[in-house]
Amino acid sequence: NSIEPHLSHDEYHSISEALGSTGVKTIYSKSVAHYKFQEFTNKVHFDVGTAVHVAVLEPEKFDSEVIKCGKNRMTKEYKDLKKNKLSNQVIVTDIEYDKCLRIRDSVHRKSEINKLLVSDNGQSEMSAFAKDPRTNLKLKTRPDRAVLGSKADMLVDLKTTQLADEDSVVKSIARYGYHIQEAFYRHVWSLATK
Repeated sequence: NSIEPHLSHDEYHSISEALGSTGVKTIYSKSVAHYKFQEFTNKVHFDVGTAVHVAVLEPEKFDSEVIKCGKNRMTKEYKDLKKNKLSNQVIVTDIEYDKCLRIRDSVHRKSEINKLLVSDNGQSEMSAFAKDPRTNLKLKTRPDRAVLGSKADMLVDLKTTQLADEDSVVKSIARYGYHIQEAFYRHVWSLATK
């Protein structure tokens, strides 16, 4: 059981023998077969979500990891950028880029949230690995940020949403299995930090 503070995104995802929260949610909502045999396909909204994460949690990397492609993804410019981008880079439209910056600014203006995001006791993108004592399954998790405390750690997972009213957020939590993800994160983290 361990916490790995400096594992890259690609290194974390290359560890396929450990079950992560996406796998747990796939098993829960579909089947074990879907989990074992599905192929990951990157979708545009994943790139936008990644860009928001970088903007909010690692703003010093934003300029080098988030690339603007112009008005839309139908242009030659976008196709050229996609062909030549580095593995740690994402491409977003000009409007999405500006939205990422507005989200970052809004989040960082909220003083209580900002304290979590810039805390000296915290680090973004730490990876946790553990073996479940009941099932002997190897597990992994990667919260967006972990703030380490003397009595307990606080795990932060940033989510974007179309609508921020209570009913819409509750529906998103149920639809995307965030309640399962939260429980899984806490379980793996507690095993990894024992």
